[in-house]
Amino acid sequence: MVKLEDKKVRHMFYWNSVKTHFLLNPKLPHDLKEAYFRLYQKSPQLSSHIWITSSGTSGKLKIVALSKEALLHSAENVNAHLQSNASDVWALALPEFHVGGLGILARAHASGAQVKVFDRIDEGVVNWDPRRFVLFCDEENVTLTSLVPTQIYDLVSHNLSCPANIRAVFVGGGALSELLYEKARSLGWPVLPTYGLTECSSQVASASLSSLENEEFPFLEILPHLEVKKNEQGLLQFKSKSLLTGVSSLDYLGEVQFVDPKYQADDGIWFSSEDRGECDGKRLFLFGRESDFIKISGESVDFAWLSRAFQAAKIQMRYTGDAALVSIPDERKGFHIALAVNKFCYGDHECLLDYLNQHVPPFAKAEEVYKVDEIPRTPMGKVLLEQLRSKILG
Repeated sequence: MVKLEDKKVRHMFYWNSVKTHFLLNPKLPHDLKEAYFRLYQKSPQLSSHIWITSSGTSGKLKIVALSKEALLHSAENVNAHLQSNASDVWALALPEFHVGGLGILARAHASGAQVKVFDRIDEGVVNWDPRRFVLFCDEENVTLTSLVPTQIYDLVSHNLSCPANIRAVFVGGGALSELLYEKARSLGWPVLPTYGLTECSSQVASASLSSLENEEFPFLEILPHLEVKKNEQGLLQFKSKSLLTGVSSLDYLGEVQFVDPKYQADDGIWFSSEDRGECDGKRLFLFGRESDFIKISGESVDFAWLSRAFQAAKIQMRYTGDAALVSIPDERKGFHIALAVNKFCYGDHECLLDYLNQHVPPFAKAEEVYKVDEIPRTPMGKVLLEQLRSKILG
């Protein structure tokens, strides 16, 4: 296997081989790594595939099989959208065991661009530091990168300006609030919000390069290699050569179950997501994930929208601690909202709570604060809500 330090050839490794690879976060607890590996060993033996763990927030053990052909098909179309070629230099500041980092390697292979790997603690695990990242991009003449909203928040909260070489920054892996977008653009960061899924081998839609010509929050443009529609329930469906091959998971008896979640229709093979949205020509409008909608005292609350409001509140209050919103089951109301804070981090969470509650509907206000030893997150920064809820409820 090519070692992480070999930066010149690392993005050539997977694509020129018919072998199948399983990419796993090396920092996972030993027993969890063993469980994932057993799941992989009992899954179908597919050639020329890459298996990765799902980045969902439910905590369910699940791995996704993506063919190299699907990943490269996505990469070629993202490159065309970015007008990327061999002269570009990508900064890899996302883990390769996630489709966000894997997508960068595929794009670089497809275009001949260079990949510069930002600092690592261990193979695949990013040692993220916003100040060092800016210096790194400047020194390495980086032109393109992909980040998650948490990383954009760190750059903005440290008031760090964008290096002159960077011409586009994809932002995916979570919701990006309009306020955070505006703050990033004011510091010179050429931010392109995106929407993608592991099951689609990376991006489905992205803001265009032309959106950088003004300061308005951009709409998402569906990439040309995908067709998108919604079903009767309002959930988005996709047709593309970049779709997954299948998913392995554990059923309720603990047995390995491999399924191909795509379905055959009169107009081709489609994949149904859990995301609500609407298409208007080539524009895609997102309304949140089906599981994000909860009922509080009979009112429907979009938890994804609430999380974006919380992100904006942290920016306005210059909050430096580690905190997250979580929905707590409530016998009377169905659910209520709480604020969880890392007890080892400094930050005025009471002021943060007051500010947030002034800017959300009365039924969506956070009612209490829980102090926990950590806020559990995925490597991409998403809050693991089930694990956080378990910490709170014991």
